[in-house]
Amino acid sequence: MPVQVQVAQSVRIPDTTEYLSVLKSRQSAVINPQVEGQITKIFVKSGDLVNAGTPLLQIDPLKQEATLKQPGGDAGIAGGQSAASEDFAGAGAKALRGRSYQQTGF
Repeated sequence: MPVQVQVAQSVRIPDTTEYLSVLKSRQSAVINPQVEGQITKIFVKSGDLVNAGTPLLQIDPLKQEATLKQPGGDAGIAGGQSAASEDFAGAGAKALRGRSYQQTGF
């Protein structure tokens, strides 16, 4: 039985290694809304650096508007809630100033 013979060629084999890991930030901030409502839009993504006044997210204002229009509703309280809803983005950005933002559970 005849055997075929071939010359082996020298080829460079790259020396690489792959790792699976999770990165966690050293600093974080917890932000909580001052009003109830559905989040309708998120303006930042995980890892974004934010400055004071940067909107982080938008809360649907329908619940606060309904409270204002409700007969016997306290316009002063509802107006304060509406203003608090609008100020939420700035307050959140102030809490996160110079920190990395990580989106969790939205």
